[in-house]
Amino acid sequence: MASYNIQSSLRPKARPTKEQDNKPAVGIGSRDKPEEKEEKSFLDTVSDWFAGAGANLTPEEQARENGATLYTLPEFDDATRRSAEESALYRMDMGITSSLVEGGDEALREKLPDGTTYSPPKRPGLTFEEAEDALIIIPEPEPVTVESLDGGGGLMSPTGGETATDTTDNIFATLVTTTGSETVDSTTPLTAGFDSLVEAEGTDIHLDGRGFVTLPYGIVPDSGSVKKANGTTFDPTGSHGLSASQLSGVDYSGATKFGLSRTDYDNDEAFAKAVYAEFANRTATSYGEGFEDLTDEAKQAAYDMAWNAGIGSAGWSSVQTMLNEASKDGDRSKDSLIGFTTNFRSGSDYPRGLLKRRLQTYNLVANEGEAASVITTTAVMKDGKRTGTLYTVKDANGGVLKTWTKPDLDEVLGDLEVPQ
Repeated sequence: MASYNIQSSLRPKARPTKEQDNKPAVGIGSRDKPEEKEEKSFLDTVSDWFAGAGANLTPEEQARENGATLYTLPEFDDATRRSAEESALYRMDMGITSSLVEGGDEALREKLPDGTTYSPPKRPGLTFEEAEDALIIIPEPEPVTVESLDGGGGLMSPTGGETATDTTDNIFATLVTTTGSETVDSTTPLTAGFDSLVEAEGTDIHLDGRGFVTLPYGIVPDSGSVKKANGTTFDPTGSHGLSASQLSGVDYSGATKFGLSRTDYDNDEAFAKAVYAEFANRTATSYGEGFEDLTDEAKQAAYDMAWNAGIGSAGWSSVQTMLNEASKDGDRSKDSLIGFTTNFRSGSDYPRGLLKRRLQTYNLVANEGEAASVITTTAVMKDGKRTGTLYTVKDANGGVLKTWTKPDLDEVLGDLEVPQ
């Protein structure tokens, strides 16, 4: 191992006296003006050093004599040693001491003698052009987004590439009974059939063509499950004695139908959907074998007819003829489709309002251009007396689709529009 004594001055230093030990150090942090030194050239300094006692001292003795720190360096090759020597000479030549400026890394530099300049030794290396060509250009990174981290599905997206779906969108209704609850999936006949109730039945309590107290969406509740304004229960299909103006006082918060209760639902629509779903199940049972083979259009007509005429109507021969005809491909018989509308009797009367409701069901399956548009009622006369009423069903162009003669002596005469 070779030893090198790197110190701030090449001139040997005498040991400090006690007075010097007590003298404040001269440096950046001292306010005392440093002692002025006789300026000498670099060559004079080197000559004095070799001429002094330090020339005959070992490196260790030089270090102890001058108060410098002795650094023992490992062996280096010629190029490395030459670079280290040049760096040491540069620091000595520039007057760099081992004292550091407080709070920084810059060393104290003593002023060079006037007219003295320092030129760093030339070292082999790259030219400016070669260095510029050797630069490695690091491209600016692309911005990182949440989508790029998790594949675009969101931080809470399921793993395995699957996409979460909202299953509640496919639920038509929830049936809440004494034994539990059951969800019913949406189907085209269910959703379309229920939507038609808004137009056909409305969303307010009312009296239907038979005088039945009917809840929003066309529900006729069970007897004894609704109350009058005075708190007494009544049968909505019986002689309740209520007029349209008195219906606002009816309390149907506890109304029941098909084993379902209004108290288990937040609003009229939710209750009506549950009732409609349950009644759809019962309609299919009433129709019998082959209901699943009907088209969606025919199933919707079956629901609509049963909703207004009762579940048992799905088993009527005229209704089943209509449903089967509606499920056929190609040309369909108008008479087979409209024949069931003959059933609009209520007690001993044949209210045209009830016929209008039957024709709304018919319009669900009518052939193109054959939808019912108007009902015209005229009196049937014999010997100057009215013996009945003629009901003429017409299309939008005034063409006659069907006529029915009924023994109703009191029905209003004139035209009645049918929604299409």
